[in-house]
Amino acid sequence: MTMPSIESATIAEAPARKHRWEGHRWIHGHDSPDGCSRTERTCVLCTMVKITVHPPQGLPWREWRTFDGKVWHGTATPPCLDRVAG
Repeated sequence: MTMPSIESATIAEAPARKHRWEGHRWIHGHDSPDGCSRTERTCVLCTMVKITVHPPQGLPWREWRTFDGKVWHGTATPPCLDRVAG
C-alpha cells in the first residue's frame, strides 16, 4: 500500500498512527540568528522533526520539518506517514 506524500496528506487521510518522538537537541539562542532558542525531536517512524521555538520574550510555538527539509504548513500536528523515498 502506498501512502500519500506529506504534501498531499490531510489530517483526514492520515493513518491512525502517532509520532514516536526520540532524541532531543537543544539550540541556544546565541547560536541562532534570530536569538530564539530551539528544541528539536525526530519521529523515528517518519523522520518528521518537531521544533519548539523559545523566543527571548513571549510564548513558544511549534514548527515542523519533513525528512527532506521542507517546512510543514498548517496549524495542526502533521500526520505520521511513511517516509516517501526520493
